[in-house]
Amino acid sequence: MAGQKIKGWLDDLKVRGGFYVGKESLEAAKLEFESECVSDEATLTTIRSVYPDYLPRYVAVGSEEFPEGQRIALATANAAKFSAVVDLALKGEKGYSFSEVLPEEFVGLEEKESRVIRVTKDAGWEGVRPIIKAEVQVELGS
Repeated sequence: MAGQKIKGWLDDLKVRGGFYVGKESLEAAKLEFESECVSDEATLTTIRSVYPDYLPRYVAVGSEEFPEGQRIALATANAAKFSAVVDLALKGEKGYSFSEVLPEEFVGLEEKESRVIRVTKDAGWEGVRPIIKAEVQVELGS
């Protein structure tokens, strides 16, 4: 049943651009999931605290170590994705060299041209949808 409900939400997202989550489902999700905001300084502190155990491969934005030596890390990603933050946090750490964590395919990526399309906040998701559709059409050559 849960799988059918989620499939329905995904179908609505594709067709209607959004979906409605009923109060009961939302309350059940709130019992299981939690989210928090982490400051930039807390992120830098966490990165420093898990180095070198979890770097160079992964950066942990939120992390908790338990007495048994187990650790729960949230919002992990390859360090290359957040290279400037990782480098800022670990510059000067003994044995750290960003060249060790940066995959060859990522070298020079930050210097490449990027495309940014600004959308006003009041446009909402309805304002973003036609932009995404137009960009996909350009990419597909249609």
